[in-house]
Amino acid sequence: MNPHVSIILPSFNRAHLITETLDSILSQSYQNWECIVIDDGSDDATEEVVQGYRQNDARIAYAKRPQNRPKGANACRNYGLNISRGELINWFDSDDLMTISHLEMHVQNHQNSDCAATVSSANVFQQITANHIRKWDNIKPTQNIIDEMIANHVLWPINCVVWKKSALPSQPFLEELASSQEWTFHLSQLIDGIHYKIIEQATCLVREHQQRTGKDISAAKSFSTFSSRRYIMQLLQQRKMLSHPAEKGLLKDIFTALRQSIQYKHYQVANTILRYLTHQIRQSRYSINIFKVLMLAYPIYKLSGKGEKLFKI
Repeated sequence: MNPHVSIILPSFNRAHLITETLDSILSQSYQNWECIVIDDGSDDATEEVVQGYRQNDARIAYAKRPQNRPKGANACRNYGLNISRGELINWFDSDDLMTISHLEMHVQNHQNSDCAATVSSANVFQQITANHIRKWDNIKPTQNIIDEMIANHVLWPINCVVWKKSALPSQPFLEELASSQEWTFHLSQLIDGIHYKIIEQATCLVREHQQRTGKDISAAKSFSTFSSRRYIMQLLQQRKMLSHPAEKGLLKDIFTALRQSIQYKHYQVANTILRYLTHQIRQSRYSINIFKVLMLAYPIYKLSGKGEKLFKI
């Protein structure tokens, strides 16, 4: 049995890079796949480039994100899933690369297991693929994967996870998030109790560039950091799975989002976070820390720009 794999490739203005990604897909040792490029409103030559590939290989498809769906990779990923035909799903970024045996290794591991997802590692490169600058962060937990993923001790690269379509919800990604979308999706699936299998080898090459590593903090990014942590906190509370380390890690990130929203004068975001923390203080194990942030850290930092240590937990 050779399962059909749907590779879903969101893209925005990547005409200068997507050729490398498509070439790496065409070079796969496993050939039973379709690749669906979902264009997120590009105004460069992305469509022309992809259509050129499509003329030579009918397995490559091109679609545009529907106008009634919000802009962003999340909506593109969800839409791509909705129109996919494969039994296995591999979301992939349009600036990264597959090693030649990427799909083959994942398919083999699915065939030998009843898991919902197979997870491999990746190497990070800049411009020359032979020059790997480092390995991707750890993908394998030592004990509790939920606690360790919340603490960023375990991170799964979206490219390196291949899913059984039957194990996925119809809209896996929260389309309102501007960041932390992959982290939120993976944690949501783990909280639901999905079974996964780790592949020790690196099967993907992740490109490092300014767009991926930029440090600018927008209001949307601060809100997404907060909103994603609130969402995971609520899921864990509902399932009665909120451990001490998980709560501490989530609050730590929420405190950081609050501090950054004050620093960059995103006061609407700050006020939303403050309202949430005021509610959480009644039920949190860390009520004293929350009280300190509300009554001490927030006013001091807003007035003086000093006191970052007061936001720590």
